Amino acid sequence: MEISVISKAELRERILEQRKALDETEKNGWDLQIFKKTAELGLEAAGTLYAYASVRGETETGALIDWYLKQGARVALPRVEITEKGKQMRFYYIASKEDLVPGYFGIPEPDKTCRPADCPTAPVLVPGVAFSENLSRMGYGGGFYDRFLGAEPQHRKIGLCYEFQMQDKLECGPHDIGMDLVVTQDRILKKQE
Repeated sequence: MEISVISKAELRERILEQRKALDETEKNGWDLQIFKKTAELGLEAAGTLYAYASVRGETETGALIDWYLKQGARVALPRVEITEKGKQMRFYYIASKEDLVPGYFGIPEPDKTCRPADCPTAPVLVPGVAFSENLSRMGYGGGFYDRFLGAEPQHRKIGLCYEFQMQDKLECGPHDIGMDLVVTQDRILKKQE
């Protein structure tokens, strides 16, 4: 029997198409379940949370950002900057979503008045195209999160996605950073100790 092998590019394209085609009512329900499961993790106890502004059908993070700020946690979001090493992602504290402006690829980023984040152990909410049952992650192909998390490995890494984005296995390279947890609308997968 022949086994079909799908490339990373094909899988990325297929999942992004599925995400784009989501029914808004169903997506909103899933986002609410992911919000509840993520809020129950107690991440605000760390005092600081690194998050991301969701775009283009990603798991919604706006309500989570607002909730963590109301809980008194410092919240930081990424900004892509051009450095001598090329394009780098760095996190900056925000006081509210009003501090966000369109940035790299139109993704909302902290504006230039925001202070650099300085908490190398803060939990990080991580977007992705797909995640696997063993907590591997497939991003969008730019390597921003892999480079950032490789440089600051003490962060607790929490992937957020919809259940259809979960795969049995993902093709991973030596620089691909796995997650400690993945939260979907149906479950929380935890790294085996």
